[in-house]
Amino acid sequence: MIYPKFSKSALIFVTATALLFNCTKKKEDEPTPVPVVVPPAEVKSTTYQLDAKELGNSGTAVFTEKSGGQTIVDLNIKNISVGSGPYLAHIHIKSAAETGDPVYLLTPVNDKGQSSTVINVAYSELINYDGYINVHKNATSLLSQGDIGGNVLTGDKKEYTIAEANTSGVGSGILLLQKRKNGNTLATLTFPGAISTDSYPIKIRNGNIGAIEGELLLKLQNNVDGYSKMAKNTIRTLKGVSANYDALLNQTMYLEVYKSSIGLDSTKVIARANIGKN
Repeated sequence: MIYPKFSKSALIFVTATALLFNCTKKKEDEPTPVPVVVPPAEVKSTTYQLDAKELGNSGTAVFTEKSGGQTIVDLNIKNISVGSGPYLAHIHIKSAAETGDPVYLLTPVNDKGQSSTVINVAYSELINYDGYINVHKNATSLLSQGDIGGNVLTGDKKEYTIAEANTSGVGSGILLLQKRKNGNTLATLTFPGAISTDSYPIKIRNGNIGAIEGELLLKLQNNVDGYSKMAKNTIRTLKGVSANYDALLNQTMYLEVYKSSIGLDSTKVIARANIGKN
């Protein structure tokens, strides 16, 4: 048999063509790469409710995380009258039930009810801050107020009935203990029968109601106001020692309510109740 003869250049051409074909075929067989979509970074934010105060304007405060260890604080206050602003706004230390000093100055609220401020505090720190927000016209007239950070309520609560004592005529009341995020306690005492022109101091004593007066653990900062029929207090300590919500519920103690106009003598208690572990 006679085989055809190929020149060296022809062989090179055939080999190169075959290699090119194989490479092209491999590329055609390879799957098309799927584009990698990088999701946008999560924007962290927390919204707090601001309750209406003397001037009657409720609203919200929104904390939004910002890069560089900063936080954006946006206020939105309802029912602001056009031309009535601006209104001063601050973040105060402690809770709204207490009187804390202003720590962070916020941009004044305009006549659209809006304010936006960048604070040089990390978001993770501010959402745990022991504070509250005030929006006010002046030192004595508040539009809105609300707890923030560690002072928000968790939903854990305990209620007690405060019975009338010594035929005082004010009737019974209700004590509501609510747990804060930071472990402190909001104590709200309501007395529907309180006289509008009087105020009612509150004490917490060790032990049970009985013939022997218990040791004073705490005199609450705010009296029951006769006009509003209510007192709100933050409890942080008992007898100067830190006591959180869980500790209060496990403490053997009782609460007494007095009337300012007749004094704080133990024989003039107008209402009392065993609370805590009792």
